[in-house]
Amino acid sequence: MKNDWNGDSFDLVKRFWQQILLPIAKLYAHPRFFRRAYLEGDDRQKYESLTKITIEGSPSQPFAWLLDPDTGICDIGTPVNNKVSNTKTKANAEYTTLAFVADLFQQGQEKPQFVTVFDQSMPRVTGYTPLDYRIKKMAAFKNSEIGSHLFYFYYISHAPFLFCSDNEKTLNVVKKTILDSGIPTFRVTEIA
Repeated sequence: MKNDWNGDSFDLVKRFWQQILLPIAKLYAHPRFFRRAYLEGDDRQKYESLTKITIEGSPSQPFAWLLDPDTGICDIGTPVNNKVSNTKTKANAEYTTLAFVADLFQQGQEKPQFVTVFDQSMPRVTGYTPLDYRIKKMAAFKNSEIGSHLFYFYYISHAPFLFCSDNEKTLNVVKKTILDSGIPTFRVTEIA
């Protein structure tokens, strides 16, 4: 997270997620996606105050993770190759990977109810819209060895988020909660 992005409209969307999804699980921002200077300075307090999301390394149950990289998920280079990286080490303040996301569901009793990822990463490929790319990205995740056990949908807007869970029922409750809040159905995209 870059300091000069504090307080942008994306932070208001994150606060909205915290408010409407709290009955399911409290959102915590994963600390891996914040630079050290950000975590140690006033920006952390500003972020937590505005979004109402605590940056935490070991949250209490039930919880959900917000992964807040600068750009998003970098697993697929283009919509054409559909290859998913199995590298967890790429997860940093700028990007995350599906392997990192999938690993969050393998941590025993500290497993989140769901994970949401800010994801505006998009290749510049002629002939593909952002929606086309997100659908291809979800399909590639679903068909990969590391992502086949997860369920997904995207919230589509200027601030796009991928939602996923290893429990289909939980993810359906998350989606229903979002839609019941007044979000139009065309803002939610999923694959079968």
